Amino acid sequence: MKLDVVIQNALSVLNSLQLSSLTVRVYANGYIAIKKYLLNSNISEYTQDAMDMYVSYQQGRLEKGKIKVKQYRFIRRVAYTLYECQQTGSISGLPIKRSRDFSNLHFQNLYSSFFPLLERELAPKTIQTMKTYVYGFLIYLETKDIQTIKEISAKVIQSYIIDFASKRENPDLGNFVYALRKFWKYLNEAGKTELDAEYVIQKPAVHRKKVMPYFSKSQTDEILSAAKGEGVKKKRDYAMMALAANTGLRFVDISNLKLTDIDWSPTR
Repeated sequence: MKLDVVIQNALSVLNSLQLSSLTVRVYANGYIAIKKYLLNSNISEYTQDAMDMYVSYQQGRLEKGKIKVKQYRFIRRVAYTLYECQQTGSISGLPIKRSRDFSNLHFQNLYSSFFPLLERELAPKTIQTMKTYVYGFLIYLETKDIQTIKEISAKVIQSYIIDFASKRENPDLGNFVYALRKFWKYLNEAGKTELDAEYVIQKPAVHRKKVMPYFSKSQTDEILSAAKGEGVKKKRDYAMMALAANTGLRFVDISNLKLTDIDWSPTR
């Protein structure tokens, strides 16, 4: 079977599996890479030998450090799915797109009725992102055995926001908070709850430790060396800098020191 036909059949199968458009596009790019490699090798049919040759080529790239192990495994998977589709007409072992179903019919109805209201107001991509966040919120409520929106307290919402932020390295808190606020506003306007959650649905505070600027030891040594010299002023400057470097005193405190404030005994 010709390579172009094999690729078209494989893409049709992928689309029938309800995979996300991004997943299908990634596989399509992988198939195009296979086609380009084989055509450069004057091969127009996708046989097992052709697949093995392509996989061996990619393994060589892996051994030379041109691609990573994760990339190689995916490339190999793409090559195998193309051959599997040619032989059986199907592709096995791929993740099926998760359906937006709830065990709680009340939550299902709210979810289904909310998003059509946004179609005139927001872009499709924005709505898709919001669906992910609202879906996650409602699933969280199910895990807490909450049956209706009226059972939700401010503490429950706050706990979910903290839980969401803590489980992700770089959470998109701006869009996340926007989605929850939008959904909660809808619930208020629809009379599903009287709880005003605007003050709760906030980005969780991130505690950052303030690090004061400082000189490294080598920089401090350079400064002290530059201050050394003969004369009263030079000695004064060096003494002030040495005190600052070794005691941590501020210059304003050092300038206010008197000779009697310093213990001049030789053992000190």
